[in-house]
Amino acid sequence: MSPAPEATELRPQQKRRKTAKDAGVSNFHPWSDPKHGVVFLKKHMVLGEDGTQVESEVIASRLFEALSRFGSVSLPAYEQTPQPGTLAADAHAVQLDAMASGGTASESLPQYKRMAATFENFVEFMLEEGHREKIRLRAVRAELEAPAEENTGFRVTEPTDIEAFMLFLTFVTAPYEKVYLADAKYGSVPVRGRGNGYSAAKNYVSAMGHIDEALTGMSNIRRSRRVKDFLAKLEKDGPPVIPACAFDIAEVLPRWCGAIYEPEFEGRQNPFNTDILRIEMHTMFMTELATCARRSLFTKYCPRRDQVTLGPVDDIGIPKYYILKLDRWKGNSRRKLKQTLLIKRNYINPMYCPVIAMVVWLKVLNDVAPGHKNGPLFPALRDDHNEFIIDEKGHMQIISEPQHSRRWDLAARYVGGGLEMCSTHGRRRSVVKWGARCGAQAPDLREAGRWVPGSADFDEYWRDGAGRRLEARASGEPDPIYKVWVWVPIVHAAPT
Repeated sequence: MSPAPEATELRPQQKRRKTAKDAGVSNFHPWSDPKHGVVFLKKHMVLGEDGTQVESEVIASRLFEALSRFGSVSLPAYEQTPQPGTLAADAHAVQLDAMASGGTASESLPQYKRMAATFENFVEFMLEEGHREKIRLRAVRAELEAPAEENTGFRVTEPTDIEAFMLFLTFVTAPYEKVYLADAKYGSVPVRGRGNGYSAAKNYVSAMGHIDEALTGMSNIRRSRRVKDFLAKLEKDGPPVIPACAFDIAEVLPRWCGAIYEPEFEGRQNPFNTDILRIEMHTMFMTELATCARRSLFTKYCPRRDQVTLGPVDDIGIPKYYILKLDRWKGNSRRKLKQTLLIKRNYINPMYCPVIAMVVWLKVLNDVAPGHKNGPLFPALRDDHNEFIIDEKGHMQIISEPQHSRRWDLAARYVGGGLEMCSTHGRRRSVVKWGARCGAQAPDLREAGRWVPGSADFDEYWRDGAGRRLEARASGEPDPIYKVWVWVPIVHAAPT
């Protein structure tokens, strides 16, 4: 048996979990215990690893479910839309479209739903009987659990109570050592503070402000001076925000390519047990580097296989480039924008070439799943990692974001060399620094990575890379990146 991976410094999120564990605090919220009956459960269909659909119950937000089922004070629910073709129906459709494409908020909905459910369950479990926020949320739950024909006119008309929300912020940011007692109805269960920092608190504010405005057209939370002052003090007194760690591509890429196909590397066992899984992992990594991709680009918004076109071959029969046409990414889920990327050969070393990696992967797809050319470019694999998941309708499935994160963590610890300290966002930082280090212009990098205009993070990362380039020039020594892979602009129209 291979030895366990050597201990490395923990990333910030891992540090928080370790601190909680050392303090005897579980990530499990006591109100999630079924015996209390606090949480609101919703039936949810998921795709099992064997490709069949399975019904399960998940903890859901009462408020988000009310918005979905009943609509808001300004917008009726879907079941109550006016007669198709009328002016009212068209106005309703326009509003729905505006809500669905509402910027980054629509991208954050899954996280917002989880955070809203946490707040709602806190209110029920921790606040005293008779609290007005508990009464409000109980009324919402009662309507959700009533027969459908009895509550078609129900609307949530009051936004979140500011007093209850301030109690919640105090609880989630309290240190682990602080103990509070649940409402006596639930046996005065001791509940520890959650130890969250500024970023988590700010996200709770965004989540509850979003659902309040969607339901009632107003939010006490977002305009509250008390909330703003609380966040300002938390940011000032808390630890500094640690930027995403980056890795050096000149160091990591040779390690990755030397490890990914081997059964062991530096005494560590390869966590990927089949050739097809290793090829998929390698191609995803190379493609994510080439495109400065977020995690979601090849999971939630994964392009289809037929969105990749191989270019003309050179004198040894290998394409000089491939074209990847993107029509969905974070902030562009409704396909309002399109992007054509031209990924060129890396002639320095074929092991470090994204085009060769893609050619090999497309051959695997064509051999294993020849009838799914319009399926996802990176499809999910079954548990044995030898076959792709095909659902009951014959469709291939995308890789989920949690699954992608688990794979990345395994790969990073296996390869090492600084990769184990790097989150998925850290990869984007690494690519921006790499491009600037190779002399790329900031606009080319920003466009290639689909960065938000004016992003302070991007500007910081680019300056880091440009500084590395100046240091290399001043040293008089050649930069080792020129022996590995040189970044070039990728947003192009296809050459003729």
